[in-house]
Amino acid sequence: MTMEFKNVLVAVIYLISAILFIIGIKRLSKPKTATQGNQIGAIGMLVAVIAAFIDFGLVIDASNNITFATSYWLYILVALLLGSVVGVISAIKVQMTGMPQMVAIFNGLGGGASFLVAGVYLIFELSKVAGMSAEVINTALPVNVMVATGLSGLIGAVTLSGSFIAYAKLQGLKIIPDKPVSFKFDLVLKLVLLAGLLALSGVLVVEPTMVNLYWIIVAGGLC
Repeated sequence: MTMEFKNVLVAVIYLISAILFIIGIKRLSKPKTATQGNQIGAIGMLVAVIAAFIDFGLVIDASNNITFATSYWLYILVALLLGSVVGVISAIKVQMTGMPQMVAIFNGLGGGASFLVAGVYLIFELSKVAGMSAEVINTALPVNVMVATGLSGLIGAVTLSGSFIAYAKLQGLKIIPDKPVSFKFDLVLKLVLLAGLLALSGVLVVEPTMVNLYWIIVAGGLC
């Protein structure tokens, strides 16, 4: 197996996983097919885990020698085990009337995972160019990659905070008002905040640092 073949194989497996997720979500839109949608989504996650095992667990050097990064496999197995335990407990304990709240929490955790992945990726890439000039760093970290990193942090933070607000509303917690909060020029304020968040993402593209990503995550969470 060559590095090029591995990269293509991982990309194809991830693509299959994404297609299964899309089909699963589509099937969830109707009660009659919801169970099947859950099953398809679970298969999609299993396929994604297999892709992760190959992507991070197999290291191929310039001579096409393959070594197994068992530490990465251990991390993936631990995450898989923890996720399975939480899923099983939730399936058994949560009543049907509590499903909207559970979905809100899981959706928020997905957003949290998004900005954590963005942060870990940026840390990993910056470690490769540590001590180099800003010009070298900007060349090593392409614009499209940094745009994706910034948006992952931004969307993930907004999703996390928004989903937990939705949970609080559904759960009837008094810390969140039941009625929508609106005031004069609230739309203008929202547009200004959106422009500010996009500007922060632009700063990250121009100057890729962890501090700038932190600002994006904090601002996104507050919005």
